Amino acid sequence: MSVAFTYSSFRTVHVHDLRADLSGFDYISFLSHLLGEDSNIGHVVLDFSHVSWIDAQMLAPLGAIITMHMRRNFNVRLAHMSPGIREILNKNGFLSSFSEERRLKDKWGTTIPFRKFMSTNEWEFPNYIARLARNRNNLRFDQKSRDGLIFVALELYNNSISHGLSRHGVFICGQHHPNINKLRFCIADLGRGFEKNVSGYLGRTTSEADSIEWAMHKGNSTRLNRPGGMGLYFLSNFINRNGGLIHIISGGGIYSPNSVDIKTFTKRRYPGSYISLEINTNVSTDFVMPEVDDDEQSLF
Repeated sequence: MSVAFTYSSFRTVHVHDLRADLSGFDYISFLSHLLGEDSNIGHVVLDFSHVSWIDAQMLAPLGAIITMHMRRNFNVRLAHMSPGIREILNKNGFLSSFSEERRLKDKWGTTIPFRKFMSTNEWEFPNYIARLARNRNNLRFDQKSRDGLIFVALELYNNSISHGLSRHGVFICGQHHPNINKLRFCIADLGRGFEKNVSGYLGRTTSEADSIEWAMHKGNSTRLNRPGGMGLYFLSNFINRNGGLIHIISGGGIYSPNSVDIKTFTKRRYPGSYISLEINTNVSTDFVMPEVDDDEQSLF
């Protein structure tokens, strides 16, 4: 995880494999520290020559970090990818978002394209996720599961906007794996994080992992003078009924409320939050969607 060398006006950083596990979460936190607000690195080349595997959902927090660094008026170049890695990043739009390369057509329709959404367009993300769910004909979801997926994605986005307050936007990326009946995606922001919101609301200091756990319980919310506390609870409920996986990373805390609740920590802090999901697409669930606003009904 070291800066390798300097040539011209660019510093080169060697990127490692990015998996949706503790090692991958740790590495994202390392990169966010390396290229964060207090970084002394300017223009940078991200060298992918050592990368043999990328879980596509991890491109959401990686894209957030790159965006954060570019907002400091520095250039970021992506270089030395293997043909397989380049093809993946070309098909899901990650490369075209940070370079002049044209995006390749995803003829199999399995990517969840990398996108950044700003809060100024409140219907851009809902329409995006509803279109994805409807157009994936090879998803084997029943209607309840499909509705649950849309509801979960909307709640994650709304949580990032209302609680995260990220001025850099909300980022999403993922991949559908029809051969193993898995849908994996991640939503990331660069906002306040769980600990600041929960500690401020409770009037006492809580750890980052404990703050995430508190926010997952039914009825717990930091929203003042309005109902809340249902989005993350229903997310956890849906994932558990589906038999999927969920990892929530905020600051230096990780909370994974799966078959066994796991709370752990990264070595560095990520400046915001991201939620990585794995959903089984061949599993019918008895998920009961809560009531939604009339203007959101058309999405389901």
